[in-house]
Amino acid sequence: MKDRTDTEIALDAASALTRTMERVEAVGPVLRAAPMDRIQAAIVRAAAMLADQTTPLGKQALASIPARAELSPEGVRWALEASLSELGGPAVASARGVLDRLGHDFLLVPVRLAGLVLAGNVFTAALRPIAWSLLCRAPVVCKVASTDAGLAELFGLALTLADEEVGAAVGIARFSRSDAELLARLASGVDVLSVHGSDGTIRDAHARCPATTELVAHGHGLGVAFVPR
Repeated sequence: MKDRTDTEIALDAASALTRTMERVEAVGPVLRAAPMDRIQAAIVRAAAMLADQTTPLGKQALASIPARAELSPEGVRWALEASLSELGGPAVASARGVLDRLGHDFLLVPVRLAGLVLAGNVFTAALRPIAWSLLCRAPVVCKVASTDAGLAELFGLALTLADEEVGAAVGIARFSRSDAELLARLASGVDVLSVHGSDGTIRDAHARCPATTELVAHGHGLGVAFVPR
Protein backbone atom coordinates (compact mmCIF):
# COMPACT_ATOMS: atom_id res chain seq x y z
CA MET A 1 0.00 0.00 0.00
CA LYS A 2 1.38 3.39 -0.92
CA ASP A 3 2.56 5.56 1.94
CA ARG A 4 -0.01 8.33 2.09
CA THR A 5 2.49 10.71 3.71
CA ASP A 6 4.28 10.91 0.36
CA THR A 7 1.18 12.11 -1.45
CA GLU A 8 1.03 15.82 -2.18
CA ILE A 9 -2.37 17.47 -2.07
CA ALA A 10 -2.80 20.08 -4.79
CA LEU A 11 -4.42 23.24 -3.49
CA ASP A 12 -6.33 25.76 -5.54
CA ALA A 13 -5.34 29.41 -5.22
CA ALA A 14 -8.14 30.27 -2.78
CA SER A 15 -7.31 27.35 -0.48
CA ALA A 16 -3.60 28.16 -0.64
CA LEU A 17 -4.28 31.77 0.39
CA THR A 18 -6.50 30.63 3.26
CA ARG A 19 -3.82 28.20 4.40
CA THR A 20 -1.20 30.97 4.35
CA MET A 21 -3.43 33.32 6.35
CA GLU A 22 -4.20 30.67 8.95
CA ARG A 23 -0.53 29.76 9.31
CA VAL A 24 0.58 33.37 9.78
CA GLU A 25 -2.25 34.21 12.16
CA ALA A 26 -1.31 31.26 14.36
CA VAL A 27 2.11 32.85 14.99
CA GLY A 28 0.51 36.03 16.34
CA PRO A 29 0.74 35.14 20.06
CA VAL A 30 4.43 34.27 19.69
CA LEU A 31 5.19 37.54 17.89
CA ARG A 32 3.30 39.64 20.43
CA ALA A 33 5.14 37.95 23.31
CA ALA A 34 8.60 38.29 21.73
CA PRO A 35 10.94 40.98 23.13
CA MET A 36 11.08 43.95 20.80
CA ASP A 37 14.88 43.75 20.72
CA ARG A 38 14.52 40.27 19.21
CA ILE A 39 12.16 41.43 16.47
CA GLN A 40 14.37 44.41 15.70
CA ALA A 41 17.48 42.21 15.52
CA ALA A 42 15.76 39.78 13.11
CA ILE A 43 14.86 42.61 10.72
CA VAL A 44 18.39 44.02 10.80
CA ARG A 45 20.01 40.59 10.26
CA ALA A 46 17.65 39.76 7.40
CA ALA A 47 18.38 43.03 5.63
CA ALA A 48 22.11 42.48 6.10
CA MET A 49 21.86 39.05 4.47
CA LEU A 50 20.25 40.50 1.37
CA ALA A 51 22.65 43.43 1.26
CA ASP A 52 25.72 41.17 1.48
CA GLN A 53 26.52 40.10 -2.07
CA THR A 54 28.66 37.23 -0.78
CA THR A 55 25.72 35.42 0.87
CA PRO A 56 23.50 33.00 -1.10
CA LEU A 57 20.49 35.29 -0.69
CA GLY A 58 22.43 38.36 -1.73
CA LYS A 59 23.73 36.58 -4.80
CA GLN A 60 20.26 35.31 -5.67
CA ALA A 61 18.78 38.80 -5.45
CA LEU A 62 21.38 40.22 -7.81
CA ALA A 63 21.12 37.25 -10.17
CA SER A 64 17.36 36.91 -10.46
CA ILE A 65 15.87 40.36 -9.95
CA PRO A 66 17.38 42.32 -12.88
CA ALA A 67 15.69 40.19 -15.55
CA ARG A 68 12.35 40.03 -13.72
CA ALA A 69 12.32 43.73 -12.84
CA GLU A 70 13.59 44.73 -16.31
CA LEU A 71 16.37 46.77 -14.72
CA SER A 72 20.10 46.75 -15.23
CA PRO A 73 22.25 44.92 -12.68
CA GLU A 74 23.70 48.30 -11.69
CA GLY A 75 20.22 49.72 -11.12
CA VAL A 76 19.16 46.75 -9.03
CA ARG A 77 22.35 46.92 -6.96
CA TRP A 78 21.80 50.61 -6.23
CA ALA A 79 18.11 50.13 -5.37
CA LEU A 80 18.88 47.21 -3.07
CA GLU A 81 21.64 49.10 -1.27
CA ALA A 82 19.48 52.20 -0.82
CA SER A 83 16.40 50.31 0.36
CA LEU A 84 18.18 47.84 2.62
CA SER A 85 20.16 50.65 4.28
CA GLU A 86 16.78 51.86 5.57
CA LEU A 87 16.54 48.57 7.49
CA GLY A 88 19.94 48.87 9.14
CA GLY A 89 20.32 49.06 12.90
CA PRO A 90 20.06 52.86 13.38
CA ALA A 91 17.15 53.22 10.93
CA VAL A 92 15.10 50.42 12.50
CA ALA A 93 15.86 51.73 16.00
CA SER A 94 14.65 55.17 14.90
CA ALA A 95 11.43 53.69 13.48
CA ARG A 96 10.90 51.77 16.70
CA GLY A 97 11.34 55.00 18.65
CA VAL A 98 8.68 56.71 16.56
CA LEU A 99 6.27 53.84 17.18
CA ASP A 100 6.99 54.00 20.90
CA ARG A 101 6.24 57.72 20.99
CA LEU A 102 2.98 57.12 19.15
CA GLY A 103 1.94 54.55 21.74
CA HIS A 104 -0.95 55.18 24.10
CA ASP A 105 -1.16 54.94 27.87
CA PHE A 106 -4.00 52.45 27.62
CA LEU A 107 -4.06 48.89 26.35
CA LEU A 108 -4.73 48.62 22.65
CA VAL A 109 -6.41 45.64 21.06
CA PRO A 110 -3.63 43.86 19.11
CA VAL A 111 -3.97 43.32 15.38
CA ARG A 112 -4.77 39.66 14.90
CA LEU A 113 -3.63 39.68 11.28
CA ALA A 114 -2.60 42.49 8.94
CA GLY A 115 -2.75 42.51 5.15
CA LEU A 116 -0.65 44.39 2.61
CA VAL A 117 -1.50 44.99 -1.04
CA LEU A 118 1.57 46.28 -2.86
CA ALA A 119 2.03 47.91 -6.24
CA GLY A 120 4.31 46.23 -8.75
CA ASN A 121 6.11 49.28 -10.14
CA VAL A 122 8.82 49.34 -7.41
CA PHE A 123 10.48 46.00 -6.75
CA THR A 124 11.70 47.03 -3.28
CA ALA A 125 8.22 48.15 -2.15
CA ALA A 126 7.65 45.20 0.19
CA LEU A 127 10.64 45.74 2.47
CA ARG A 128 9.59 48.59 4.73
CA PRO A 129 5.88 47.67 5.06
CA ILE A 130 6.80 44.14 6.16
CA ALA A 131 9.39 45.43 8.63
CA TRP A 132 7.06 48.06 10.10
CA SER A 133 4.28 45.48 10.52
CA LEU A 134 6.63 43.30 12.53
CA LEU A 135 7.70 46.27 14.65
CA CYS A 136 4.00 46.79 15.40
CA ARG A 137 3.86 43.08 16.41
CA ALA A 138 1.31 42.43 13.67
CA PRO A 139 1.66 39.16 11.71
CA VAL A 140 1.21 40.08 8.07
CA VAL A 141 0.19 38.55 4.76
CA CYS A 142 1.70 40.52 1.91
CA LYS A 143 -0.04 40.40 -1.48
CA VAL A 144 2.65 41.21 -4.00
CA ALA A 145 1.97 42.03 -7.62
CA SER A 146 1.94 39.11 -10.05
CA THR A 147 4.84 40.84 -11.82
CA ASP A 148 6.80 41.44 -8.60
CA ALA A 149 10.47 40.63 -8.96
CA GLY A 150 10.61 38.27 -5.98
CA LEU A 151 12.30 40.40 -3.31
CA ALA A 152 9.39 39.93 -0.89
CA GLU A 153 9.93 36.16 -0.87
CA LEU A 154 13.69 36.61 -0.42
CA PHE A 155 13.14 38.99 2.49
CA GLY A 156 10.70 36.55 4.07
CA LEU A 157 13.26 33.76 3.72
CA ALA A 158 15.99 35.97 5.19
CA LEU A 159 13.75 36.75 8.17
CA THR A 160 13.18 33.02 8.72
CA LEU A 161 16.93 32.36 8.60
CA ALA A 162 17.53 35.22 11.04
CA ASP A 163 14.77 34.12 13.44
CA GLU A 164 12.45 31.29 12.49
CA GLU A 165 9.51 32.43 14.65
CA VAL A 166 9.69 36.07 13.51
CA GLY A 167 9.96 34.95 9.89
CA ALA A 168 6.91 32.72 10.32
CA ALA A 169 4.87 35.86 11.04
CA VAL A 170 5.22 36.90 7.37
CA GLY A 171 3.26 35.26 4.55
CA ILE A 172 3.57 36.07 0.84
CA ALA A 173 0.62 35.80 -1.55
CA ARG A 174 0.97 36.33 -5.28
CA PHE A 175 -2.10 36.74 -7.48
CA SER A 176 -3.43 39.08 -10.14
CA ARG A 177 -4.91 42.42 -9.09
CA SER A 178 -7.94 41.52 -11.21
CA ASP A 179 -8.71 38.43 -9.10
CA ALA A 180 -11.64 39.83 -7.12
CA GLU A 181 -12.30 36.57 -5.28
CA LEU A 182 -8.83 36.31 -3.80
CA LEU A 183 -8.71 40.01 -2.93
CA ALA A 184 -12.05 39.67 -1.11
CA ARG A 185 -10.77 36.59 0.72
CA LEU A 186 -7.69 38.49 1.89
CA ALA A 187 -9.66 41.60 2.87
CA SER A 188 -12.23 39.64 4.86
CA GLY A 189 -9.60 37.66 6.76
CA VAL A 190 -7.51 40.52 8.20
CA ASP A 191 -8.12 43.24 10.76
CA VAL A 192 -6.39 45.96 8.74
CA LEU A 193 -5.55 46.12 5.03
CA SER A 194 -2.90 48.58 3.83
CA VAL A 195 -3.15 49.20 0.11
CA HIS A 196 -0.41 50.73 -2.05
CA GLY A 197 -1.31 51.38 -5.66
CA SER A 198 -3.48 53.34 -8.04
CA ASP A 199 -6.86 54.89 -7.26
CA GLY A 200 -8.47 51.95 -9.06
CA THR A 201 -6.62 49.44 -6.89
CA ILE A 202 -7.73 51.26 -3.75
CA ARG A 203 -11.35 51.40 -4.96
CA ASP A 204 -11.31 47.66 -5.67
CA ALA A 205 -9.93 46.92 -2.21
CA HIS A 206 -12.42 49.24 -0.53
CA ALA A 207 -15.31 47.56 -2.31
CA ARG A 208 -14.24 44.17 -0.97
CA CYS A 209 -13.43 45.16 2.60
CA PRO A 210 -16.09 44.16 5.13
CA ALA A 211 -17.05 46.52 7.94
CA THR A 212 -14.76 44.60 10.29
CA THR A 213 -11.62 45.40 8.25
CA GLU A 214 -9.95 48.80 8.42
CA LEU A 215 -8.60 50.01 5.08
CA VAL A 216 -5.47 52.17 5.04
CA ALA A 217 -5.01 53.68 1.57
CA HIS A 218 -1.52 54.83 0.64
CA GLY A 219 -1.87 55.32 -3.09
CA HIS A 220 1.06 55.83 -5.43
CA GLY A 221 4.09 57.80 -4.35
CA LEU A 222 5.35 60.82 -6.25
CA GLY A 223 9.02 61.26 -7.04
CA VAL A 224 10.86 64.30 -8.36
CA ALA A 225 14.35 64.25 -9.82
CA PHE A 226 16.60 67.19 -10.71
CA VAL A 227 19.32 66.53 -13.29
CA PRO A 228 21.84 69.35 -13.56
CA ARG A 229 23.55 70.19 -16.84
